[in-house]
Formats: sequence, structure tokens, C-alpha cells
Amino acid sequence: AHPSAGGHSFGRLRGARVARPRVCGGPAKAAASGPSEDVKAESEAADIRLSSPLQSWLNLFKSLLGSGNLALPSAIAVYSGSRKAVVPAIGLALLFNVLSAYGFVLISRICEATKTDSYQDAWSKSVSPGSSWLPATAVLGKTWLACVSYLMIMGDCTSMVLLPMGVPEWLAGRGSVIVGVTSFLLLPLCCLKSMAPLAKFSVVGILSAFYCLFVVAFRCISGSYAAGPLLAAAPHAPKFVPFAGNALMTAATPASSVLIATLAYAYTNHYSSPQFYSELEPDSNGSRTSRMRRVTYTAFLGGWVFFAIVMSCGFLTFGANSQGMILNNYALIDKLAVPARLALSMSMLASFPIIFASFKAGLVRAIGGSAERFQQSKPITFTVALLLTIVPTALQLRDLGVLAAFSGAILASYIVYIAPSLMAICARRRGLLKGSGGRGALLESVLQYTLVASGIVLGVVGAVQALPK
Repeated sequence: AHPSAGGHSFGRLRGARVARPRVCGGPAKAAASGPSEDVKAESEAADIRLSSPLQSWLNLFKSLLGSGNLALPSAIAVYSGSRKAVVPAIGLALLFNVLSAYGFVLISRICEATKTDSYQDAWSKSVSPGSSWLPATAVLGKTWLACVSYLMIMGDCTSMVLLPMGVPEWLAGRGSVIVGVTSFLLLPLCCLKSMAPLAKFSVVGILSAFYCLFVVAFRCISGSYAAGPLLAAAPHAPKFVPFAGNALMTAATPASSVLIATLAYAYTNHYSSPQFYSELEPDSNGSRTSRMRRVTYTAFLGGWVFFAIVMSCGFLTFGANSQGMILNNYALIDKLAVPARLALSMSMLASFPIIFASFKAGLVRAIGGSAERFQQSKPITFTVALLLTIVPTALQLRDLGVLAAFSGAILASYIVYIAPSLMAICARRRGLLKGSGGRGALLESVLQYTLVASGIVLGVVGAVQALPK
């Protein structure tokens, strides 16, 4: 299973090891395999660890705390420089939070109905095997762009920590940091045979995310950048543009699609839904459905609260000059921002190899035998070759907001809104997905068709609006 490519793999909490049959692949897959496959399946089943609802909630909530939330203030600035723009932004964040959670739950329902245990297999069974390259390509692209965004953040944050310390610019500059970190740290980490040791640093990711939230909120509430030495030292001074109309009208522009696309990027973790479902401990009736729904919606609600605070406080501090990565707005001499940048860099450093491993595995599966043979015979060369596709892109791109919005429009809108709904529509037509009938089933069907159409519109409009003008 893929970790969250929005950024977002900080390790997983595990429950007790139990022996149980597989939830989503069971009898049909076992019947089609030989004796050795049966033994292997039984061995895998005995090695599965179930997670309690609380553990699943924490894992899902953690997976949402990636790099996407740091780009949200700049997404508001794309469509308005007025403080009033925060009101519709919070509303849009809540709306698409609920829709994203719905898609996450819907994927688990489709996996259960089609007896599959992965995002791509669910598509193959519900839509068609011949088009399974679509979700595979989307997930591959999303993980690759996640690697790019992580490297961009490490370059920005580490450089802004080293420069005030008097380190020469040729060594502490953004480009030098990206090349140096990749060569001396990321390459050895990405060549590890197992990513398990990196899971120990999951607490760093959690603490850095909440510390960044604290810094953004505190600087906003205290008004530290309204006047004084921090304002004078800020690389981008706050800028607000008056708006005479109603607050909701600030978002009445195609440019607001950039915020929606960035939200899709931030909320994307949907290819992990089958894994979360299969590892969730069932209730006393042996069902996971209600627990999955409850865990998902409450975890996503927690993500919305987190995003709303970072998004609102970041924008209310810097307004129209909010940068694509909001920490870039804070002064080099800001004593609260320096630890935030350092902690975020360490978090990205620990998470990058995990995301990279998913990207590498997805690429090998997509290409097939030749890539697998190359990886096995020359693993270091293969890793270097893949890193060379990431480093030049990270060096060239400087605006995380543009990357997040464009990726959200093109890839995340498909993964989060279009694909789950399309799978449900096709699975229902094939008789694989049973509805409850009545008005509720009709309304859900209308919602799914609406999400497919809206996702396509978002992909086109959001991508155009996200491109630098």
C-alpha cells in the first residue's frame, strides 16, 4: 500500500498481531491459486496487525498532516487579498473535507464489494482491467510530485536556517542545499532495504506539524508582523486589498478553483483506504463498515480544523503576499520560525525515502520486467536515476503553492473525486455494489455523477488558474 503522498507518511500505530482471513481478497483469490499460494496467503493472514478505532483514527489523522496545508494561505491570495476571503475559504475547506472523506469511505465499500485490496484492483474489477493504468499513473504522478515538494521544502527551510548562522551562500543557498541533502543524506536513505527504521521518526512529523501550527497562529494573534522589527525583516511584507462586497463574493471567481485544487492535494490519501479498511478491527458483529465511516469522517474533520487554522492565520498575517510555502514569509531573525523550519526539514528528511519507495515500486510495476531487472541488478544506479528526475525539478520550481494547486487539479481531483465515484457507478451497474434503495440511494447516485463532472471541471479550470501568469 502507498503511504500518503500529500505528504504524509509519518509511520503507523499498530495493534495486536492476530490470525484472520483477508478481508478484501479472500475466497475468490485463494481458489484461483495453487497450494503454495494458499500457504503464502495463510502466512500473510497470520502476520496482519489489526488497529483499534483509536489507532486507525490517529494513523489517518497523521497522514493528512503533510506539506499541502502550508500552501493553503497562498491559495486564498490567488483569488483575493481581502481579509474577508477567509470566510468562504473556511467554508470551502469544510465542504471539500466532507466530500474527500466520502470518497475515502466509498473506496473501502468498493473494495469490499469487489473483493479487492488495492485502489488499482478495485478500479480493474469495477470499471475495466484495460484502463487500470489510469489510477496507476495518477498515483505514480502524485508520489513523484510529493517527492519534489518535500525536496523543495527541505531546500527552502534548511537554507533559511543556515544563512542567518553565517554559513556562506555558496554552501547554504537553496540550490546547494538541495544538491547536498540529496547526495549525502537522501541517497543513502533511499537505498535502505527496509524503510522500517524511519518509522521511529514519526513523532518528529507530528511535533513539527503542530509546532508550525503554533507559530502561524501565535504570530497572527500577537500581530508580530503588523509592526516592529519582524515586519522590517520580513522578506514579504503583509499586503491587504480592500473589498467592498459581501465576504462570500470574494470567492466568486474562477481563481478560487486554485484553493479547491490545493485542498484536494492536501486531503489526498485515498489510495491508502483499502489498507486502513483491512487493518481496522471489526466490531462485535464482525463488521467494519460503521467503524470505518466514523473513523474517517472524524479524522478528516480533525484535518479540517488543523487546515483551517494554518490557512486562516497564515493569510490573515500576510494577506495577498502569502507565499506558496507559508514559512517562507517569516523573517530569518524570527526566533519561533527557525525551529519550525528545522523541525519541518527533519520531518521531510525522514518521510522522503518512504514516499520515494512508493514512487519507485509504482514505477517498477508500471514498466514491468525490464525495470525490475534493472533495479535488482543495479539498485544504486536505479535509485540515482530516479532521484535525477526529482532534483532538477525541485531546483527549477520555487513556488510550492503552484505545484500543490496544479497537482491537485490534475491528479488529486481524479484520485479523490472522480475515480471513487466512477468506480461506484460502474460497480453498481455490474451488480457488485448493492445500495440501500429508495431516495437515499438515488441521492447518492446523483452525488457521484456530480462529483465526476465537478472533478473534471476542477481539473481543467484549476490547472489553468494554477499556472503562473
